[in-house]
Amino acid sequence: MKFEYYLFDLDNCILLFNEPEIYFSRLFALTMEFFTNIIPNHEELKMVLTSSNINQLIEQYWKIENVDEFWHHYQNLDIQEREKLIDKGKISLDSTAIMVIKKLKKANKKIGLVTNSPRYIVDILTQKFNFSAIFDEIFSIDYENNPTFAKPSPEGINYILSRFKFNKRDCMAIMIGDSEVDIRAAKKANIFACLIIKEVITKNLDFTSWEEKPDYIIHNFTELLAL
Repeated sequence: MKFEYYLFDLDNCILLFNEPEIYFSRLFALTMEFFTNIIPNHEELKMVLTSSNINQLIEQYWKIENVDEFWHHYQNLDIQEREKLIDKGKISLDSTAIMVIKKLKKANKKIGLVTNSPRYIVDILTQKFNFSAIFDEIFSIDYENNPTFAKPSPEGINYILSRFKFNKRDCMAIMIGDSEVDIRAAKKANIFACLIIKEVITKNLDFTSWEEKPDYIIHNFTELLAL
């Protein structure tokens, strides 16, 4: 294990949903219907899930002027739905990821969480799953004040690394995520990028065409232990 610092994404990475593609597509469709009275079709939703610039799509394709309001409504729906799913036990942590993180921590590695999920959602999940015992540092988004800090911005990664007093001349860091924005954020922060292949990515994303390529591609979190 040559890395000293391991940063993880949250949704569909270490946090598991039942049928995540359906979950996020439904939230997007409901939000779009609220603003436009139009329900996106299957191909349009697929376009959203695979886009590296969703805001541009929202503005130019669906002609929504206030993207911040769009996401605020989306996030309100998200927290309502997540609370229901948590209560029903339909959101869980990836047990393999947690096992690997525990091994990394036992080896004195530092573990961070960098997520685009709103802070109030992460607070709920922290209470439910005891994130403070899993992660040494957590970065989530305050969409009211700093929406531009969301990945692919490197701000979250840089914040975590500054808290760790990271010096790239002395050690190495890696970001593990399931989407292009995770890889782009890692590259902008000048650290290593690892793509974890999940079912939704295998179906929908052609990561070979991404402008920024991952340094590593894994299919199981245990592979991190060999890097």
